[in-house]
Order: sequence, then structure tokens, then C-alpha cells
Amino acid sequence: MTDNDQKEAHRLCDVLRGLHDHAGGDPLKSEALKKAGLAISLGFIHGFRPEIEAFYGKLGAPLSEEERAELRSMGILLDD
Repeated sequence: MTDNDQKEAHRLCDVLRGLHDHAGGDPLKSEALKKAGLAISLGFIHGFRPEIEAFYGKLGAPLSEEERAELRSMGILLDD
């Protein structure tokens, strides 16, 4: 993990920690935030930051025809 990766992982986990502090003791929210922090930490430690950033960049974008074909091949029905 590079120094920049480490700084970004810490920044993201600090944001999650702040959200956790304001979650009002809700155990489901607490669990979700802790697991998100763990996923970020493990992803960055194992060198998946480029993939994480690429997936993040695609959030909300329409699926490509290739992605749609892959989902159909797995038996996942799409609303065309």
C-alpha cells in the first residue's frame, strides 16, 4: 500500500467513524459502518484501490452492453 493509499484509507475510515459516532447506537447502522471500514481497509491493504475507485466511478451509470450480457449469462433478468 502506498502512502497515498494509506492516507485515503484513513480519510475514508475517519468519515465512517464520524458517522458511527452519530448513528445513535443503532446496532444495524453500527455493524454496517464497521463492515464498510473493514472492507475499505482490507481492499486497500490488498492492493484493490484501483478497482475500488473504478467501481466507484461507475456508480449510477448505465450498464454497458457487455455488462448486461454478462448478467444475462448468469441468469440475472434485466428490465430492458
